[in-house]
Amino acid sequence: MESMAIREALNAYKEVVKITAGEWEDGCEDALRELVDTLAIDLQSTEEFLQYECSLDDLVWISDGFDELVEKSQSRELIQSFRRLIEEHSPEGDTYHLREALSSAERYLVE
Repeated sequence: MESMAIREALNAYKEVVKITAGEWEDGCEDALRELVDTLAIDLQSTEEFLQYECSLDDLVWISDGFDELVEKSQSRELIQSFRRLIEEHSPEGDTYHLREALSSAERYLVE
């Protein structure tokens, strides 16, 4: 899978949230699920996207699905990629509580 599929799923999620004003019953949950599924399909492509293409804005949107993505992928490497990206965007990203969201998502890892 290429980063184009990730970008398309991310943009679709952003658009649905904007159009529906964040109302989950109006399609936001389905769009987020599609984004998470796209990110989880090919973790190597996802990690490359995070490393080379992911902006702070993208990261904030993706963080909405941290719990589901960690649960689905069970990937410690992906968590580390998110941690690196969060650090790269510090301190401006701190206002979005990304560290806390990722730490919370880690509880979905099966030991």
